[in-house]
Amino acid sequence: MRSMAAYCFILVFLAFVVCVPTVWALEPNPQCVKDVQDEFAQCKANCKEKFLAEKDLCRKVSHDCADNCRSIHSACVEHPLDAFDNCKDSCNDTLKDAKEDCRHQFGEGTVERHQCIDVAQMVVFQCRDNCREGVSGTLKQCNKDLRSCLKACPPPATH
Repeated sequence: MRSMAAYCFILVFLAFVVCVPTVWALEPNPQCVKDVQDEFAQCKANCKEKFLAEKDLCRKVSHDCADNCRSIHSACVEHPLDAFDNCKDSCNDTLKDAKEDCRHQFGEGTVERHQCIDVAQMVVFQCRDNCREGVSGTLKQCNKDLRSCLKACPPPATH
């Protein structure tokens, strides 16, 4: 694990060193920044893959099987998480509108405006809570299915 982290650090450091002369010259180099960001993203992806492979080895399950289980889990949670985000967005829109109404109804700095906004925030809190409750059962089932899938994976192949 350390060797991958050290490798990532070295890549990012070298990319930084390549970009430093540009920074010192005070000439922006967006391509250099993009290259460093791309290298960092690739480094993170490699480290995550190595982490998952080693975690699967510790669990004594086939990495390919566990990856398949994780893919199934990702597909399972995608729709409920999208629904959750859409629901929260709706709640946030409601809050924004309610705050605007409070601002129109009551003067700035008044107790009434603060109370109005407090009530709107409580309503939106309940709205978001309902959003969470609306998807929690499905997400719990997805997690349960993931655990079952992982338990059914064969041990890793020995070479």
